[in-house]
Amino acid sequence: MVARRITLVAAVLGVWSAGGDGADTVSAHVESVSADTVRVARDGPTVLVDGIPFTGRLVETDGGYRIETDMVAGRRHGARRVWTPAGVRVENRTYRDGRRDGLHRTWYASGALRTEQTFDADRLDGPSLAWDANGQLLRHSHYADGHESGRQRMWSSDGTLRANYVVADGRRYGLLGTKPCTTS
Repeated sequence: MVARRITLVAAVLGVWSAGGDGADTVSAHVESVSADTVRVARDGPTVLVDGIPFTGRLVETDGGYRIETDMVAGRRHGARRVWTPAGVRVENRTYRDGRRDGLHRTWYASGALRTEQTFDADRLDGPSLAWDANGQLLRHSHYADGHESGRQRMWSSDGTLRANYVVADGRRYGLLGTKPCTTS
């Protein structure tokens, strides 16, 4: 009986999410179902509620962090968002059929952007950027089908260029060192 209630709430969530504003209201209903009333289990990457693959928004807390994950047939599908105990968003990722897909962003607890990467079918594909907590760009890389491709650059926290190279046909050309590059 409880599994039907969750399935019904999850089905309503899907309809309301498509419409916009109702997702937060329905999410509160999903949260009201506690581990005391249903059995939530993980079978590898699959989330089961009373033995049935879960569809809806899974809301978890871990060390005060709030984690919301959209699920379809027990697998991550859609957005996954993480907030600190203070309510600062520190992660926003998207999934398709349990695999990373689309733009993934992470932030420092201060709210400053930490990383930005694009995935296709669980492989890096496109630009990959990383910043330090002060906003200094540390890495600007490019990927194609999970492999480095094209221009790659890395900097120290003080802005000094550490690496500047190009990847072509699986080979690296340019300055690859971990010591700062100088022009003098």
